[in-house]
Amino acid sequence: MMSPKLKMMLFGIALTIMAGATLACTTTYYVATDSGASDNNTGTQAKPWRTIAYAASKAKAGDRVMIKAGSYGNEHVVVANAGTGENKRIVFEGYGGTVQLGVLPNPRTLPADTEIGFKIEKKSYITLRNLSLTWYFDCVSVKGSDHVNCENIHIDMCGSEKWLGHGIIYSFSDYGKIIDCTVNNCGGNNVDLAHSNYCLIDNLKTLGTLKETDTFATDYYCVLICCHDCTIRNSYAEDTLASRKGNHGFIIKDLNGTPHSCNNKIIDCRAVSFEECFSVAHLAHHNEFIRCVADSTRVPNTINQALNCRNGAHDNVFRDCTATGRRIVVGLGNYSEGNAVNKSGNRFVNCKLRATGESNSLGVQFWLTSDTIFENCVFENVNYLARYVGENKGIAFKSCKFTGIKAAYDPTVIGYYPFGKGATPTDETNALSVTYSDFYDNAFPALNGTGNTTRASKTTPSAGRK
Repeated sequence: MMSPKLKMMLFGIALTIMAGATLACTTTYYVATDSGASDNNTGTQAKPWRTIAYAASKAKAGDRVMIKAGSYGNEHVVVANAGTGENKRIVFEGYGGTVQLGVLPNPRTLPADTEIGFKIEKKSYITLRNLSLTWYFDCVSVKGSDHVNCENIHIDMCGSEKWLGHGIIYSFSDYGKIIDCTVNNCGGNNVDLAHSNYCLIDNLKTLGTLKETDTFATDYYCVLICCHDCTIRNSYAEDTLASRKGNHGFIIKDLNGTPHSCNNKIIDCRAVSFEECFSVAHLAHHNEFIRCVADSTRVPNTINQALNCRNGAHDNVFRDCTATGRRIVVGLGNYSEGNAVNKSGNRFVNCKLRATGESNSLGVQFWLTSDTIFENCVFENVNYLARYVGENKGIAFKSCKFTGIKAAYDPTVIGYYPFGKGATPTDETNALSVTYSDFYDNAFPALNGTGNTTRASKTTPSAGRK
């Protein structure tokens, strides 16, 4: 009889042999632009392949493709095989400096939608690392693939006209990660996740540096469409010229797609100079924005909204956020693109909401809302506390502070797109639930309700309850 101790020893030896066999099956390949590089070579460091596309046709689970710094032209890289797990990924990694795919022509031309830099379709456990791309219609396209990671990817000047093209797009691809990436100036969307769940975007920097009249100006900077359980954190978006081409920072939306986005979190992110800095739309629900900072003060004085819930978005939470707006600090409205329905159950908790004092600035735009709650929020330096269009009900302000506000509501007849141009606003202040809130240095007294206080008003009361 074999002793238990001997059995365990033999079992350990067997595992070691198996592990060694597994490691022996993995290969590191090399690609370079050196004069001696050729796809007829063996792919070693001494005899590298010439194209990334060829390496992508050969690499198998567990293999690593090391890509030496250089310009690889307009290669179309199609990943042929899949990894089989976290320890058996296929990795494409740049080294030694900038690895550049794509050549931006001068003058810039429109790439066809077939121009894709890196195409990963139904191939899971792939990692792209330390690469730079430009010009393509889609620089990185991931479809029907799970556990695909983009790490330290730099993209600039790609996409096409009329809101088309992407820097990085994941579609029907779960458990992906976009880490430490920079994506700028893509004609459609800089970063786009569609029907892709359990994904992580961390330390993304996404910019627009083009005028709104430029064909290639960005529309959406970072968007989730029909996604659930995704996280975006520690990320930054800015339209440096404060243009107005769609102009969305971080947005969760669905339009006519289902299922609707839910259980996503946007955490510790900052958005600067957008028509919508942070937005949730089209029946998306139960999403959270936590410790985010929105600044739309440089956007021309039109409809810009720092925080936005629109077109039927419901039961979403903005928590510990800071928003500074030029026109509308918080928008609860509808665009003409569909789902012009009630927005219910949205909450704003511990938020600082202020404007720059523009003559038509609003703290909150209400249009067909219900059960909207502001709790422990600060409203400061807006011309009008609110504007009401359509039927609104169940609006509550709890333990809030209001200061430097000239009027309780906006009475002007002219509407502001997209809130129904020409729509007649109403005074719904009497229907509000306002409790334990502090009114300081406003042009109107405290609104009626339990525990409200008025302090040091300097001017004559105007609109609002008498």
